[in-house]
Amino acid sequence: MILYSSVVFKVKTIVWGDSLYYYAYTKSIIIDHDIDFRNEAYRDSGGFPNKPEISEITGKIINKFSPGTSILWMPGFLLGHSVSSFLGFIGIFGEVDGYNFITQYFVAVSTILFSTLGLFFIYKTISLFFERKIAFLTILFFYLTTQMFYYTSIDPLNSHSASFMLSSLFLYLLAVFSKNNEGKFGGEVFSWQKMIMLGVLGGAITLVRNQDLVVLLPVSIYFLARKNAGLMEIFNRMILFWGSVFLLVSIQFFMTLTLYGQLGSPYIIGGEKLSWLNPDFFRVLFSFGNGLFTFAPILIVSVVGLVIAQTRIAKSQYKVVLFKRLSLISIIVFFLQLYVVASWGKEIIGGPYGSRMFISVLPYLSLGLATIFKRYKNYAKFNLISHTGLVLLFVNNLIQTAVMLIRF
Repeated sequence: MILYSSVVFKVKTIVWGDSLYYYAYTKSIIIDHDIDFRNEAYRDSGGFPNKPEISEITGKIINKFSPGTSILWMPGFLLGHSVSSFLGFIGIFGEVDGYNFITQYFVAVSTILFSTLGLFFIYKTISLFFERKIAFLTILFFYLTTQMFYYTSIDPLNSHSASFMLSSLFLYLLAVFSKNNEGKFGGEVFSWQKMIMLGVLGGAITLVRNQDLVVLLPVSIYFLARKNAGLMEIFNRMILFWGSVFLLVSIQFFMTLTLYGQLGSPYIIGGEKLSWLNPDFFRVLFSFGNGLFTFAPILIVSVVGLVIAQTRIAKSQYKVVLFKRLSLISIIVFFLQLYVVASWGKEIIGGPYGSRMFISVLPYLSLGLATIFKRYKNYAKFNLISHTGLVLLFVNNLIQTAVMLIRF
């Protein structure tokens, strides 16, 4: 938070770029009590960065960005707005309109908390299987050598910190719920309470970034593979899970119908296309400044680690069995997300488009990195290699972040 605060006081701005669209939802709902962006889009300071577009059907100013992030920002916004309102009441502060520095800063601090919680849940998940040193080393690498450094310490006020936190929590609960009452891996079907909890969380993940619905697909297969349960019981649990998912996603349906007057993806309605038969994997993985592996080479190691985890079979060790299954889910999640991102349109100039779209799968990839650390921790040169790698990868992160900011 100290680093972020120094950046804010240097650039003298908090909400900018895409975050202005998310912020418009939060401000409009809490202060104006509506979903009408006329009071937000045309502001001289804090307005939409691009010329506002108006739906021909509803006549409303459209906002293609998902509302999930904006909803999670509401507690921070309310706290900041309350503080600024009090200061305004006693005559210390000026205009209180939801766009003042104090309100925005409280929202930004809440997003830093999201990222921190995400790292904490990764730590907790890995600690279920490995010693704490491995868990700490993993989150240290993921913070300093992936996109999380930029989206935690420099530009946290965006959707990525929320997506990261929710996915980390989802993976942690999935691991915890997979153990039976004796703490061992059990094949029995999850209770209905656990299915609803995971469904609500999965819906929240999708509401933050709609394409993250693909993350839930391999998890559904995992549910179907549970043993010691009848077909009807498993079917009922799946209804509870997906019913809870779509209960949250219905908020997106409502927003889209209100703004656009029709249902569908706001991106597709706006003319963006997905080239399912012509995905550009090279751009997404290796283009400079935007490629996932060029921006964060440590993730190559993570993917390799997930594959290695599949070769470690020990049926008598419940932790190994569970970790292997979670690693398999993680492999599928990664490649599904890769396919979706690679099928998307061209990169967005000014931002690591390919890499930032993978924020929600970073918790899954962390399992692979932990596997590598566990496997090679007893090698004589492990500490030297890991510490040197941490420094070099962090420098790579800083250089590409600087280039990205210069381009913007």
